[in-house]
Amino acid sequence: GIFSANKYTAFSAATYANSVSGANIIDVIAKMKLSCLANKYNPDVVIMNQNEIDNIAAIKNQLDDSIMDRRVRFDALGNPAFVCGLRVIVNTDLADDVAIVMDSKQALLGIRKEMEMKIGYNGTDLTEGQQTVVLNVRVAFAVRDKAGVIYSSGLEADVATIDKAV
Repeated sequence: GIFSANKYTAFSAATYANSVSGANIIDVIAKMKLSCLANKYNPDVVIMNQNEIDNIAAIKNQLDDSIMDRRVRFDALGNPAFVCGLRVIVNTDLADDVAIVMDSKQALLGIRKEMEMKIGYNGTDLTEGQQTVVLNVRVAFAVRDKAGVIYSSGLEADVATIDKAV
C-alpha cells in the first residue's frame, strides 16, 4: 500500500518547531493537516493504530486530570471519531507512534487483471442442488499524488519538536 513504494510525503515537524505551548498528539495531527493544506490538498482522514487512538482519548493535564480537547469528537462508545475535523480510521497494520493524514481522494484502487469467474460442483452440491462459485480479481493500490498523504514516523518526537520550550 502506502509504504511499499514511498507513496507519501514525510511530515517535517521542524517547519512548526517551538510553535505550540504544551503540545500533544492532537497538535501534531493539526500541523500534519496544515502541511497537507499547504500542498493544496484537503485532508479528510487520519489513520492510526488503536494504541495511538487510545492515547488521544487518554490525554491528561499537568494535574493528571482527563481533558476534553474541542478538536476531538467521540462516538457513542467513547472512541475518538474525528480529530481536527479528520475522520479517524483504525489500521492495525500501522506501528505505534505513527500516523497518516491524507486526502482520501488521492487513494486509488485499480483492477490489474480482469475478473475471472469459475462455476463448478463440489462435494454434496449435486445432491443439494448447489453450485460453487469462485471469483478471482487482481487489484492494485495507488496514490495519485504523494503530496496529499502526510506521514509521521515518530509522533512523540514530533510532539517534542513542535512543543514551545517554556
